[in-house]
Amino acid sequence: MLAVAGCGGGATTGTTPSAAEALALVQRIYLPYARAGEDTPLLGNCFARPPTQRPCPGPAEAYVTPGLAARLVALTNEGTGQDAVVCAQNTPLVVRIDAAVVRGDVATVLVHTGYADGVDVPISVTVRLRDPRLEDIRC
Repeated sequence: MLAVAGCGGGATTGTTPSAAEALALVQRIYLPYARAGEDTPLLGNCFARPPTQRPCPGPAEAYVTPGLAARLVALTNEGTGQDAVVCAQNTPLVVRIDAAVVRGDVATVLVHTGYADGVDVPISVTVRLRDPRLEDIRC
């Protein structure tokens, strides 16, 4: 489901090439979470293991900036069992993604993950546009 987020202050939304690219990247990362059995580049402990032992279909670093990769390693190694990408311990049943909002050289995409108990977890994802990779994930 796509919903256009509000705009103002020079923000653009929708399908400009940069916004479309950011949205496609976020969809590539988050939509497989709601489809059991499919791989996604950032599942659970992708960054907690040496590159040769990661359960990732390819180099996870291709999808995130070095700063975010370091944060994901630290969060995964805390031992909470939480997947830092979806901000939860369980796999969501539903994933909804709003349209990208572009400001300068970054886009922000709001991801909503839904769980069996009716909880909706909003996740703000920042995408760096000049070299499209996830730059930040905020729960």
